[in-house]
Amino acid sequence: MKFTGISLLLFASASTSSAFTIPSKNIASVPNHALITTDATFDNSVVNKNLPTSTSLASTPYDMNMNNMKSNNGRAASELYQWCTEKRWGKVQGYLESDFASDMQKKQKLMYQDKIGYTALHHACFHDAPDVVIASIINFGGKDLVMKQTRDGVTALHFACSGDAPLGIIRHLLQYGGRELAMATDFGNRSALFCLCANVRKHRDAAAKIRLLLEVGNGRELLRTEGQSFQSREYRSVLEIAQENNAPADVLRLLGGASAARSMRDGGGGTMSNPALRGPGGRAPTRPVSTRDSSDRYEQENYSRRNVSKKDDWEVPGPNFAGRRQKKQMFENEMNPVNIDYERYNRKENNVRQQQSNVRQQQSNVRQQSNVRDPRNMNSGSNESANDVNYLKRELQKMNEEMQALHKIRLQEHNEKVRIEKEIQQRDDALKQANAAIKKFEKETENLRREKMQSINELKRKEEQLEFFKKKAAQAEKQKGGKLVKSGDDKFLRKELEEALHSLEIEKVNHLKTMNHLRDAKRKLWEFEK
Repeated sequence: MKFTGISLLLFASASTSSAFTIPSKNIASVPNHALITTDATFDNSVVNKNLPTSTSLASTPYDMNMNNMKSNNGRAASELYQWCTEKRWGKVQGYLESDFASDMQKKQKLMYQDKIGYTALHHACFHDAPDVVIASIINFGGKDLVMKQTRDGVTALHFACSGDAPLGIIRHLLQYGGRELAMATDFGNRSALFCLCANVRKHRDAAAKIRLLLEVGNGRELLRTEGQSFQSREYRSVLEIAQENNAPADVLRLLGGASAARSMRDGGGGTMSNPALRGPGGRAPTRPVSTRDSSDRYEQENYSRRNVSKKDDWEVPGPNFAGRRQKKQMFENEMNPVNIDYERYNRKENNVRQQQSNVRQQQSNVRQQSNVRDPRNMNSGSNESANDVNYLKRELQKMNEEMQALHKIRLQEHNEKVRIEKEIQQRDDALKQANAAIKKFEKETENLRREKMQSINELKRKEEQLEFFKKKAAQAEKQKGGKLVKSGDDKFLRKELEEALHSLEIEKVNHLKTMNHLRDAKRKLWEFEK
């Protein structure tokens, strides 16, 4: 029994990093994709037809209780998912065609994913379900279901291309998923095209399926992308993986041009005889030859119309011989710049290898010249080796002393830096205190100025009052003929005059004190500012 490609996944552990994580249900009953054959004549119109009532699928009874299944994480799991893991396709199709639930409810049950990320569509494609069942699941699930990926990034299209899924199923998946689905890759950077090429011998219409994937997706990018091989665990292009699995000539033409197909047909096996198609180490280039857009698509269509067989060749006379010769010349012209690029790359690689060899040789010469031995293994007569060891010890001691000196210098620099930072901090604190004192004295000076203005105004008022009393006393003396009479009014006037003079003297003394305080404050402010 020969296992290739995705077939090895059936016996691989789910935790490995180089293969798909297979479904955990009924591992023993999982079919080998290399042994399963399905009807490849799937018509695209079948997706819109109901299953006839005379088939065994439609006549199989199914349960209406969809809530008695519990998943490992405790959530209510869809029993539809359980039926797909057990390959009970009759119940699946019967439920999808029934009126028991609405289309939205059916879609919700189809969207269920287990812990690894598998859906009912993943299991249907993996277990090679009947075409009509897969088509019904796709119709109810839509793009949301088709684009679901497992924890490893695997889509249902990966499983469909790993097994012998009919062309109609692949086309139906791509109708919903489009370019995004065709370009999707798993954790090993493997696209659906890569999986198809890895299992190309199991497919009946491999060329048509590859052409469909290239047309829907970005053909140039798909041909250029390298994925991890299932057998060697090394990264390969789709052309290389197709050659390793002995792909037919028409498939190789679609993937890498006519030269690759001719080399396979001439007995080259899985290796290409054309040097222009080989890269460093004998591997094919990451950019396959003839990865064009419009011209390559036209070329692929011509291949499908001609139905190229293994015996076709560019040089075989026959119909359209001139056109085939012209295409050969076009391929040779395209391969010339590729040859030049790889020659330049090989020259550069040889130069790098030569430089590395020279460096290794120099290192070997230095080690031979030094010829340093362990003192414990030296003989007593090997004075030269002992001298070398002593010299190295002295050099090592000097280096240690230099390192210690450098460490001391760094420590001194660090201490000096800390001291300077402390001084700066102290100066900043003193400056803050001085600024606070200046603000305080400025406030006190402003208060003294206000007090000075108040005392000046009060002194002026007292002087005006004294002048008023003097005028009044002069008028009284004039009325009495220059003789003051000891009357009550005169006594009152004299008393008022004496009080005014006394208060005026007091105000003058206070004014002098205020002026002295103001002068002292100005002097202190000048000293702080200085």
